[in-house]
Amino acid sequence: LTPASVAVAGYRLNHFLARRGLGPLAKVGKYVVIWLCGIEIDYRAQIGRGFRIHHGYGAIVSGTIGENVHVNQGVTVGGNWGKRLDGRSLPLIGDNVWIMAGAKVLGPVQIGSNVLIGANSVVLDDIPENSVVAGVPARVLRSITIEDMQRMSPDEARAMAQVKDWPCMILRCFGLKNTAEG
Repeated sequence: LTPASVAVAGYRLNHFLARRGLGPLAKVGKYVVIWLCGIEIDYRAQIGRGFRIHHGYGAIVSGTIGENVHVNQGVTVGGNWGKRLDGRSLPLIGDNVWIMAGAKVLGPVQIGSNVLIGANSVVLDDIPENSVVAGVPARVLRSITIEDMQRMSPDEARAMAQVKDWPCMILRCFGLKNTAEG
């Protein structure tokens, strides 16, 4: 048992309670999970199967999240008090998304499926499917395929998060040529 797996299980239980009309109990459960694990997952969030947190201390997660989404430590996925015309104020994240350490996804943005968000990036605008994004504010660096995402191991993703020139590292992980390197 890791703190991250306890936090995800706690979210699932709290979400179940809230859907059964026991919102106040779910809210208390949320704070117990924060106290135990150092990870906040809002019980009102909609999170698909395969959600994983890697070394998640300090992670804050809310919004609507698809299947097979991976989150690292210090990540924030949440609102910024803005609203879209459809009334949504929280992020909408697609399937097969990796959010690397320290990244922030803020406001009513929509993140497509098969996206890799680089370490310490700040996402304030919509991101198209099959993209690698990084920066403050985040911008699309490359388009990728699902096969590229599946080839990257968790060790390669962690190594990428620690490399100063991480865009070059990720392009190497995907076997892509970086035009800046020549």
